Amino acid sequence: MSEYQTILFEKKEGVAVITMNRPETLNALEVLLERELLQALRSCFEDEEARAVLLTGAGRAFSSGGDMKKMEKGLEIFEGKSWVEDGGNLGEAITLLPKPVVAAVNGPAVGGGANLALFCDFVIASEKAFFSQIFAQVGLIPDAGGHWILPRLVGYRKAIELIFSAERTDARRALELGLINKVVPAGTLMEEAFSLAKKLAQGPTRAFGLTKAILRKSFSSDLKEILEMEALSQSLTFATRDHREAVQAFRQKRPPNFQGK
Repeated sequence: MSEYQTILFEKKEGVAVITMNRPETLNALEVLLERELLQALRSCFEDEEARAVLLTGAGRAFSSGGDMKKMEKGLEIFEGKSWVEDGGNLGEAITLLPKPVVAAVNGPAVGGGANLALFCDFVIASEKAFFSQIFAQVGLIPDAGGHWILPRLVGYRKAIELIFSAERTDARRALELGLINKVVPAGTLMEEAFSLAKKLAQGPTRAFGLTKAILRKSFSSDLKEILEMEALSQSLTFATRDHREAVQAFRQKRPPNFQGK
C-alpha cells in the first residue's frame, strides 16, 4: 500500500494504481502532491510488476488544478516558475513512461488537473466529469503542458477556443472533441478503467512503449525519420520474448501469454 502523504499507490494484477488523495481540496495540485505523483510515476519505469498505470482522484474530483490558496498568498517569479515546472514534469513523465497510462476522471478536471488527465494515453471519464482550461478566468496561461497536448488532440483552432473561452466541457462534449476515449456511468468508472488498464498490462508492453516513443516523435519528424525509428524499434521487438510467444501462440491457435519482455 501507499507510503506517501498525498497520494495512494498500490499494485495489483500488473497495474499500478495511483490515486491523488487530497479530496478536501478537490485534489488541488500543490507542490508535495505533484512531487509524490512524479516519484510514483518514475518508480513505474523499471518496475516489472507495474505494466500499466491507472491514475485517478479521491472524492468527487479528479483534480481542481493549481491550489488557489497558494496563489492567493502571491508567488514570486522563481517560486512560480518552480511550481509550474513541477506540473510540467508530470506530463513529461507520463509521455516518456514506456507503459500505457489510463486516467479515470471521476469529476472535475480543471486547469493543470485537466492537462494531467489529457497527457494519459487513455482517458475514461465518468458522466459527471467535466474539463476546463480555466486559466484565462484567473489571468493566466495554460501550464502543465497544455500548449503542447491540446493542439495535438483537437487542433489549433479548437485548442485556442478552449483556452481563450475557459469554457466548461462536459464529458460527452469532450468525447466528441477527441479529448477523451470513453464516457461511462459514475458507478462503473473504476471498474471499467481498471479493466482497460489490466487488459493493457496483459499486452505486449515493450511494444506499447516503443509505439509511444515513435508517436511522440511523429509530430516533429519527417517521414524518413519515423521510418528509421520504426525499423530500429521493430528490430528490437523481433528479439523479444513476447514476439516469439505470440508467433507460437498463433501457430497453436491460443491466446498469447505476454510478459512485457
